[in-house]
Amino acid sequence: MLQKCSLLLLFLSIIASSQDKPAPHLVQYQVTDLGAYVHGPMGVSPVINNAGEIAGWFSPESAVSEACIWQQGFRRLLGSLPGFPNSYTSGMNDKGIVIGISQNPTNLDYTRPFLWDNGRLKDLGTLGGPYGRASGINSAGYVVGSSLTQSRESHAFLWHNGKMADIGTIGRGSFSSAEDINNHNQIVGVANLSPDGKNHAILWDKGKWHDLGLLKGGSFSHAHALNDAGDTVGWADNSAGAIQPVLWKNHQLSELGTLGDDPGQALAINDKDEIVGSSANRYQRQHAFLWKKGTMTDLNNLIPANSGWILFRAFGINDAGQIVGFGRHNGSARFFLLTPLSARASLPIAPDFSLKDTSGVPFHLYKQNTKPELICFFCDCPWCHECAEMLAEIMQSGNNLQAVVVFAGKAAEALSFLKETGLPKNQIILLPDPHSQIALLYRAMPCPRIFAINKEHQIVYTNNHKNDLPRVAPASIIVSRAYGSITQMKEGGK
Repeated sequence: MLQKCSLLLLFLSIIASSQDKPAPHLVQYQVTDLGAYVHGPMGVSPVINNAGEIAGWFSPESAVSEACIWQQGFRRLLGSLPGFPNSYTSGMNDKGIVIGISQNPTNLDYTRPFLWDNGRLKDLGTLGGPYGRASGINSAGYVVGSSLTQSRESHAFLWHNGKMADIGTIGRGSFSSAEDINNHNQIVGVANLSPDGKNHAILWDKGKWHDLGLLKGGSFSHAHALNDAGDTVGWADNSAGAIQPVLWKNHQLSELGTLGDDPGQALAINDKDEIVGSSANRYQRQHAFLWKKGTMTDLNNLIPANSGWILFRAFGINDAGQIVGFGRHNGSARFFLLTPLSARASLPIAPDFSLKDTSGVPFHLYKQNTKPELICFFCDCPWCHECAEMLAEIMQSGNNLQAVVVFAGKAAEALSFLKETGLPKNQIILLPDPHSQIALLYRAMPCPRIFAINKEHQIVYTNNHKNDLPRVAPASIIVSRAYGSITQMKEGGK
């Protein structure tokens, strides 16, 4: 009997010790630091669209927060509405149209919803009261949110083509808020069904609100986001009073589980039914999660163990599986972007080529010892001069940036271009290409064209987007975006 007890105690101790061990790290994501995170008002968050563009906010030392977007590693500030200097984002569609709020920091009751499109910021107005919040936008430009009315009730709104419509409440309730809209104009949100009742998740479909219901034994629910199939995520309490991440699919409500304890929230869902959010683990610490095919995983277990990151909350996920959120990096609160490592396999390969440099020494792209970070196709036009001068400023700022310059001319012309633009000789491999053979191989016409490549010779950036093309974008934008992609690569260890 004593022997059996000893074996039982040994068995239990093995179980206990195995449970104390951290979960294995199966690295599946590259982490990119998007900058300092400063807490914003309720209902704002960083978001990502299917083009990989990210909207969030930037807070310099002045303590004023300004909405911004990240495109190809370059951050662009969006501004704020007059009299409302703090601006934050809450949504963005696949066309890069951003929504959010501008806030008066001296009176937080005064908040205006805005829409940013191609450099222009528009005040969406309110339903008559001093407060409004935009929270969701679809590809057709329909915007949803909530606003105070003249009678100081908070109602859901639908905005399109300059007109804001009050889409009311449900039952005898006095409160409603629209949280998200899909491309079929279905809207999800939250409302009370009676003036003194608790909130229920709601769905707007074909011009009418529907109650999405509660978990068995629960008292409230909240619908936060949906995809184009109408699958909806949010949170609700169960019969034990625990707040759980939940999913509504085919009109059925189910719990997603937790990372060990409550509370938890599901905050976004893509068209592949991949869900992200946050949940308390068994130590009561909030961690970002990914829910996929019925399994919830702590995202901290899918990044390198020595990264210095703790991921607290995931706010958005696109159809490529990229995730945005916030956490701490080496103790500092930061925005993050997670990119699946599998996405690297789909990157295009930089075509191999051979050329002689200005001294007649053969250069072979795939055989060189020092991998170039940028391949620049320049000629003697004004746009190429501007880009090369901007690149020279960056290269002379003390970094170790390396570049190959393929010049559409003879050796003497290439050397003259190098001298005129101030490009540092020790960081440049200068290759004359008088017949533009390599430029044609890379489809790098018209110039200037800049390619950023990684260690596997994959192209991670080139200025072939319509907004990055020469004569449209200034040299500062073209070069900054290319350099931003290099910085992003280094931070992610690519």
